[in-house]
Amino acid sequence: MHSDGSWKSKELVKNSPDIMLTQLGCTAYIFYGCTVAGEFLPETFDWLKINLFKHWHDSISVALVLESIVKLGIQSKQSIFCENIRYILLKNQTNEGCWVSMDSDNLSGDIETTAFTIMALAHAFPTNKECLEAVQRGLDWILERRYGGWNSTRDTLYSSWAIGEVAHLLWKSKSTNITLLINDKVYCTYNYDPSDPIKALDTLYQMREIHIDIKNSGINTISVNSSNMETNISFKEKKFYLSPCISDIIEHLQSATTLISCGWPKHSVKVGDVVFLKISIISLQFLENSH
Repeated sequence: MHSDGSWKSKELVKNSPDIMLTQLGCTAYIFYGCTVAGEFLPETFDWLKINLFKHWHDSISVALVLESIVKLGIQSKQSIFCENIRYILLKNQTNEGCWVSMDSDNLSGDIETTAFTIMALAHAFPTNKECLEAVQRGLDWILERRYGGWNSTRDTLYSSWAIGEVAHLLWKSKSTNITLLINDKVYCTYNYDPSDPIKALDTLYQMREIHIDIKNSGINTISVNSSNMETNISFKEKKFYLSPCISDIIEHLQSATTLISCGWPKHSVKVGDVVFLKISIISLQFLENSH
């Protein structure tokens, strides 16, 4: 640490030439890490107060400082400083809803920067409407980039962490009825009631994966009705084989004479969308097994 309370990256990552933190980025990370460990660095805090706004577009450094202030319990004493940080972070949010680290490093990407920022805003201003709207947009942006997981283990870690920290402020559980319709006929109905945690968990587990049996060839429709809750459904394309003797689906390809192929025009829908499922039936011929 320098006499003024700051750090420079070349003194910390000599063996990692690919990681180049700026002086501000390095100092903000160190200050945050010490705060998590229960240590307050007054000289470093003074340096950050002087230099933070010179690099106002460096969102992750600004967010780390705000999060540190909250963890230290000194937000009320630093109210003006925190209000300035709030203004900067809201200004830095992109039209897409994320925050981009422009200056501090090539260590953290947009997902990590956005995750830290929404956590800092939610922790520091949990009742501020403008902040919660920004947090909601940031969280939506993170969730839109999830495909099973995120791009890396690091992104998955910070995304999951952020969801766990801010979700209770944004998502309020409500009782809801969810109905799945096949060809405009009720296929199954689920009643979700958060007042009964065990039953609610069981309902969510049942809804995790729903197997749909459709025997009509040609065009079929699938739709979802829901009250008080937005429901998303993801589809998986499956193929089924029919035996020449029974109409039930069988597992052994060798005895199949007909192939039913299901084709989805898209793999996810929201409430109110109608998806047309194309089912084609193809005759198959197989050589007799010589064994």
